[in-house]
Amino acid sequence: ISVTIKRNIDGQLDMKLPDEFIQSGAVQSGMSSSIVMIDGKQQSVSFKYQAFTGYFEGTGSFVIGPAKIITRNGEFESESHTVKVIKRQNMISEDPSKNMHRMIFGTIQQSKKELYEGEPLILEGKVYSQVEVLEVQGFKSYEFDGPSDDHVIGNPKQTNSSYDVINGKNIQTFKIGKMVIFPEKIGTYAIKPFQSVLLYNDPRTNYPERAKIVSNETSVTVKPLPAGMPKHFIGGVGHFNISAKLSNTNIDQGKVVELKVKVRGNGNLHNIEKPKIYLPSGLVFYGDAEVNDSISYSARGSEGSKCFTFFIQANRPGNIQINPIKIAYFNPKTEKYEVAECSIKTLN
Repeated sequence: ISVTIKRNIDGQLDMKLPDEFIQSGAVQSGMSSSIVMIDGKQQSVSFKYQAFTGYFEGTGSFVIGPAKIITRNGEFESESHTVKVIKRQNMISEDPSKNMHRMIFGTIQQSKKELYEGEPLILEGKVYSQVEVLEVQGFKSYEFDGPSDDHVIGNPKQTNSSYDVINGKNIQTFKIGKMVIFPEKIGTYAIKPFQSVLLYNDPRTNYPERAKIVSNETSVTVKPLPAGMPKHFIGGVGHFNISAKLSNTNIDQGKVVELKVKVRGNGNLHNIEKPKIYLPSGLVFYGDAEVNDSISYSARGSEGSKCFTFFIQANRPGNIQINPIKIAYFNPKTEKYEVAECSIKTLN
């Protein structure tokens, strides 16, 4: 914001400014004249002026002025002005058809507006251009304004160009910066815009030019999991299954056998807890379980398998049957808790 003080009075200047106003740059001073009407006659009046610029830190209503001139004959006071400072507005719409007055623009595409705690959120930038884009020269990803576990999918700068028809026009488009995000707390969170610098063919000059684009800002609401969490819940949100296998079904009393329990699926696989195993009389756990995983990140979240190796000591002879192993998880597609289980061969 720029402020100019004009006066035709000599004296000491005193200007009242809000504490939130931060002046930037030097004050410019000079003389000017203008024609004014005084008693019905045009007269030339000379003014001294001082001009400066600055900005406000924070939002709210702030009063600039009044400016006072202190002379031997008293004080002369100007009017004051109220300035309302509002939060910066993002002018890009998530609806591409409403951005067609722009030569190049970008939007954030998200898998859901509402999701459950633990459920993955897929974000991807999409760029629309009414001119030929030659190269992506810079990309700054969107930011999730809350605690989250983020994973890039593929090469964030690699793009594949295609064409969309918007408002009857053939528009060059490409996607960029695909990411899977696992929000860590319930609540509503902003997703701040992505930015990109693009090299494009300017039809007005026939020379390549650069353009910086800033996408729309969006948000997502993270909901708590429903009540009624089952006994065997392992913290999984997605879809999972389970299998188990003993390393040996015939061992000597006092020996240790390995029980490998593998959970496969997609969702938040990387965050699941180890399944609860209830051993019958005569069997005890020997040390802590080992965990090995084979996980990748994709549009389905984290997917693959997670293997838990339990070490079990047999302290009595006989045929011992370990109870079936159950896991419970929340399926966001059905919005219900579901159970998977597997049986184990008899240990001799």
